[in-house]
Formats: sequence, structure tokens, C-alpha cells
Amino acid sequence: MRSDARRGGSRLGGTDSQGRLASGRDGLRRWRGLGGEQGRRNRDTGLLAGSPIRIGSSPDHVVIGNGSAWITHFEGPISRFSTSTGTKLGDSRGKGNYQGETLVGSSLWVVEDTHRLLIQVRIKPDTFLGGKVVRVGTAPYAVVSGFGSLWVNNFVDTTVSRIAPATGKVKRSIDRVGSALGPDSITAALGRIWVTDQDKNRLLGINPKRNTVDRKLHAGPMPVSVASEGSRLWVTNYKAGTVSIVTP
Repeated sequence: MRSDARRGGSRLGGTDSQGRLASGRDGLRRWRGLGGEQGRRNRDTGLLAGSPIRIGSSPDHVVIGNGSAWITHFEGPISRFSTSTGTKLGDSRGKGNYQGETLVGSSLWVVEDTHRLLIQVRIKPDTFLGGKVVRVGTAPYAVVSGFGSLWVNNFVDTTVSRIAPATGKVKRSIDRVGSALGPDSITAALGRIWVTDQDKNRLLGINPKRNTVDRKLHAGPMPVSVASEGSRLWVTNYKAGTVSIVTP
């Protein structure tokens, strides 16, 4: 596995096969602010006035932090919204096949599928800066922070890349995580990194001390997404229209 970590002084934008970001002289990208208050709530539906909010095609993932909701688009930009008002604060410059994302402190880490990248976005109140760019596996889909590392599941080559956020280096590539085209969602909980394997209907647990899969649990038909609560893992089953609750 080749690690390709660079510090970016450019405005965040679409990426090329070398992981370059959109060009810019000062490394600063200001959000295109949109006016208007959308803070009023509809008592009947519970929705904020003005929502659902049109945000463009193919929205994929959302994370919340630093007073904002960050939404990735497949074949689109990264969009930022105010969580207090629902107001759109703007879009990133350029487009990419952005998918999974996670917030770590003042950095947003975003997966870019086509060029096999994990991209760091350094957040400021009304700006952001391009950060490290890390080459990961084939068709990366989701990223999670846990046990001092960033973990990216790679959908096609059935690997998980473990990355040191401070350096942007790939510390380990964990092989044979599920079946081909199987690994989908990833989360950190209960002392392990958990990955859904939709082809074999399993939930796989990676031991962060050994960097190996040491738990294989049945998770219902075609498990797609996983989240944790207390001592339980909740797993959605795409084809069955069910949720499986797993206690490791």
C-alpha cells in the first residue's frame, strides 16, 4: 500500500489522480454565504421552515460538528450548513466523488472514491484549507476515527487502511476484510473496528492491537450500515428491510 501524504496550500476542490487540489494563491477558500433565516420550526412536522433543503444531486454522507453539518456529494462538492438555522453556508470549490467523512478536532477527513484518496480539510470559521492527502485502497467508501487512528474501508480490494492523522501516513493495510465488493460501513466501538460484509451477511471485528480480524458475527441478510449504542451494535439489512441488533 502506497501512502501519498502532502500538505496543501491550495483551495479545496476537485482532485486529480495525483491528489492535487484546486489551485489558489493564498490557500484560502471562503464559503459562498447564502442569506436568509430558516430557523423556524413547523410544529406539525418538526421540520425547520424551508426544509427539506435542496442541496444538489447525489448527497451521500453527513457529519455534524463545529456548529456545522457537512454533506458530501458523489460527483459533487462538499456542502456546509449551519446546524442552528439550517442555512446553507456554501459549497467547496470543484467536485469529486466524495463519500464517507469524519470530524477529528478542527479537521474534516473525506474519502474520495475515484482517485483512492483520503483528504484532510482544515476548518476555520468561514474558510477551510486543503490539508494532507493520503492514498488508500481501491474504491474507498467510509472512514472512522478510533484508537488513535483513521480507518478507511476499501470496497473493492477488501482491505482496511489504518492511517496516522498527525502524519497522514498509512500505518497498516489490513487484508482479507470480508469478501470482494463486501465491506461497506465501518464504526469504532466496544474495543474494535467493525465492518459490515454485505456479501456474506457478517459483521467483522478488527482488533486494533493486532491489526487483524478476530470476530465474525452473523448480522442478518445483506448488512449495510452499522452504529453502536452501549454494548450493542445496530446493523441495517438492505434487502430484508430489517435492523439486526448484535451483542458481540
